[in-house]
Amino acid sequence: DVLAWPADTPLTWRQGVRFVAIDMSPLCRAAIRTGLPQATVVVDHFHVVQLANKMLNLVRRRLTRTHRGRRGRAGDPEWKARRKLLRNREDLTDAEFERMWNPLMDQGPIGQALLVARDRSLPEHRHQQRQKRR
Repeated sequence: DVLAWPADTPLTWRQGVRFVAIDMSPLCRAAIRTGLPQATVVVDHFHVVQLANKMLNLVRRRLTRTHRGRRGRAGDPEWKARRKLLRNREDLTDAEFERMWNPLMDQGPIGQALLVARDRSLPEHRHQQRQKRR
């Protein structure tokens, strides 16, 4: 159905389409590339964030399995921080951010890899937080 839709619309209408917002389905992308080759494909913010969060969870699970040889447990810092890792920095208070950040940084490769995967600018924040405490 997705592939047939562009073929069922008038050519003049199809030629006037400049942008198409889609989810990241390969089927939708193929249909747009075939039926509307001149259109620029854009992905909405929701689906980009959803994919990034899904990938971050996969990285967290893989790192835990690799470094601990087991699934995550409630006492693991990366397990405790799993929900906060998915939130925007501006939606976390400084105290919430520190409770997530510091245990993960102290955890070594698991925590540091997760924080880098989350946001490459965060290591500078840790340095600023430690200076404030001194």
